[in-house]
Amino acid sequence: MNPHPTITKHLCLVMCCSGSATVLADTLPEPAVSAVQVARYSVMPPTATPAQADLMAVIVNIKFPQQIATVGEALDFLLRRSGYRLVDTDSPAMTILQSLPLPAVHRQLGPLTLHNALMTLAGSAYRLSIDPLHRTLSFNAGQPPPSDQAQGAEAAPQLSHAGKAQSTPNSAR
Repeated sequence: MNPHPTITKHLCLVMCCSGSATVLADTLPEPAVSAVQVARYSVMPPTATPAQADLMAVIVNIKFPQQIATVGEALDFLLRRSGYRLVDTDSPAMTILQSLPLPAVHRQLGPLTLHNALMTLAGSAYRLSIDPLHRTLSFNAGQPPPSDQAQGAEAAPQLSHAGKAQSTPNSAR
C-alpha cells in the first residue's frame, strides 16, 4: 500500500504533462520576442545597437597619450579597437597627413562618433574613403576650402600703424 497516494498521483500528472508539453513545444514555431528582460526593471529589444550595426557610429571619448606626436600615430591609436584599419598609406596625401604634428587641441576628443573623430583629426582638406566590406579606410586630398584672402582681399580695409582703417585702392575701378 502506498502511504502517500496523493503525492504519487500528482507526480504522475506532472510527469505526463511535462512529456506532452515537450513534444508540443518542439512542434510550435518560436514566438517573436519584442523585449528581453536584462535587469529587474529593465527590458531591451533583442536587436543590435546603432553602434553595433554601424561601426562608424560608435561614440568615442579619447585622450591621446603624450608619446603620440603625429596625426598618423593618433589615427592608429583611435582605430586600434574599432575593427577598421588604414590602407593606402603610401599615397602622397596619406604620407603628408600622417606626418603632420598632432595639434594640442586634438589631444582630447569626444564625445563624438568615430567618423567625426577621424574627420576632426584629418581636417577639412581631406576626404574619408571607407570600405565596409574589408573594414578599411583611407584619406584622399579633397578640394581645399575657399580662402578668404583670395575672394575679397582687394576690398578689405587695411589698418595703418596708427590703428585707423585705410581703404586700399582697388585696381579694378
